[in-house]
Amino acid sequence: RVDVVGCEQSMDSPVHRLSELGSKSFIEPLSRHAAERAFSPGDQREERNHSGLVKFKRQPKVPDVGGLGWRTKTGHLLKNQSFYSQKPKTNLWDEPAHAGINTWKDWHGPKMRTDADMMERLDRFDEEEANWEAKKTFVNTTRVQTLDRFYNRKITRSMSETQPSWAPHHRAKREVHSSYETFESCMGEKPQKELKKVYTEKVLQRDREAIRQITKRMQNEETWKMVFKQMEQERRQDIRADLQMRQAQTDRLMAMSGQPLRQDPSHQEL
Repeated sequence: RVDVVGCEQSMDSPVHRLSELGSKSFIEPLSRHAAERAFSPGDQREERNHSGLVKFKRQPKVPDVGGLGWRTKTGHLLKNQSFYSQKPKTNLWDEPAHAGINTWKDWHGPKMRTDADMMERLDRFDEEEANWEAKKTFVNTTRVQTLDRFYNRKITRSMSETQPSWAPHHRAKREVHSSYETFESCMGEKPQKELKKVYTEKVLQRDREAIRQITKRMQNEETWKMVFKQMEQERRQDIRADLQMRQAQTDRLMAMSGQPLRQDPSHQEL
């Protein structure tokens, strides 16, 4: 029999409904409401932290924005901007526009109602803030420990210098890295008693004299630079005055010979 179909022969054949195509408009199985009422007010994370979960229920309604895809009058799915979503690494079944009625009721509707995406973003933000605070605490603690260690070394070195017997001082920086292979670094390794043997009164006197000579020479060079610059400015003014005198003489000769003079607004007669 072609009038009934199905295993139990209890369903009418769709052949009898061909005559009804186009005579009736498509009616959505779920009612729609405004998108402002799709989200529940407040942060659901407090409830999750208190009870360990967020209770939800099946959603019998669909918001007009962000819900199931709109359909035409004949029932075809409208391929608008929400249909062609550009979310990376997202399956089509996880898009509300491509979901069916049961998937919306059991998954997309409760997910939108509890605002799960916003909860996930807030959790990620709190995690980043906690990591940043941990990093700041670690850096500040390490800095305080380093300052304390350096200050203890300074006190130990000063106490060792005041002792009647010589005590070993801290290790040289040039043993840590080759960049400390300098004269200043070598002098920093020695205690005050040894430094006085190197920097004697004669050495310090000659050092002061050398600094005075260097400063005097640098000042002399700067003075001559200023003099040369002033001479260049005066020579430029003399050249400009000579050119103006030549131009005035040329204009006078042209006027005497009856030739037309040039009209230059910037020209000044002497």
